[in-house]
Amino acid sequence: MKRLIILICMNFIFVISYSQTCADLPIHFASYKQAIDTIENFSFQMSDGANTYNNHWIKSAHFYSCSGDLGILILKTDTSEYIHANVPIVLWLQFKDTDSSDSFYNANIKNKYIFKLNTQ
Repeated sequence: MKRLIILICMNFIFVISYSQTCADLPIHFASYKQAIDTIENFSFQMSDGANTYNNHWIKSAHFYSCSGDLGILILKTDTSEYIHANVPIVLWLQFKDTDSSDSFYNANIKNKYIFKLNTQ
């Protein structure tokens, strides 16, 4: 029993020691594709998706956050991908809960939470 507890503790310490933190998230990206790939494969404190089956043009929506207050929203359509930065979690929850996420997006998120590509 003592060995089992020690092994569990050692595994827990190993996971904590080698897990990513938001400070490890790069701020420079060569392209939006690289930014999206990096964000989608990063280990955030919170990651959440929305049901977009009934949307006219939004095919997927995912929210990623380190703080639990603000986060990154990635929307995908048939033809494009959009990144929005510093989106409040309250807005994300409203987006997920609305009957018309297309309209909600246009009224409350579009052109308000802009992700700027930083290539330097």
